[in-house]
Amino acid sequence: MRVGARLAAKGALERFGLDFIAVRQPNGEWDLQAIEINLRKGGTTHPFMTLKLLTYGRYDLATGLFYNQQGCPKYYIATDNLHKESYTGLIPSDLMDIIAQHHLHFNSTTETGTVFHLIGCLSEFGKLGLTSIGNSPNEAEAIYNGVIAALDSETQADLSSNFSLPVPTFRNTWNGLK
Repeated sequence: MRVGARLAAKGALERFGLDFIAVRQPNGEWDLQAIEINLRKGGTTHPFMTLKLLTYGRYDLATGLFYNQQGCPKYYIATDNLHKESYTGLIPSDLMDIIAQHHLHFNSTTETGTVFHLIGCLSEFGKLGLTSIGNSPNEAEAIYNGVIAALDSETQADLSSNFSLPVPTFRNTWNGLK
């Protein structure tokens, strides 16, 4: 709060990010040191704004909680760097099919589920971002972990089975090759 008040007094407007390092001391306590101020939208802005726009809610400075319009607290877990080689080749519609099949998509009635971003990186790099929203910290975490489990399950080949590709029923020829 004091950093924000000091920045405002100097004319700063809107958001800022404050980076810290935390070092555990020999007595078990943490020594927190601010190392950088970013006068811009930071990495937490996107998930927070996603939560705010989907729930029409507000952050309560007194409690440190986010509440939806009905006054119920909402929680989220987010990443902009979920990356696995096995996700490479998935296209956005594959992602949506997997998430819908596992009932992990965002539900506007319950205001829980997952919203994705950076899906343009999915097919080529196997990377995406997501924000999972729940009615408790445990529920948000369970949804987040459920997304990862569903994606892992749907993108892992079962090499132990007798899987074989179907034999084509027509002959492919091009450039004189058979």
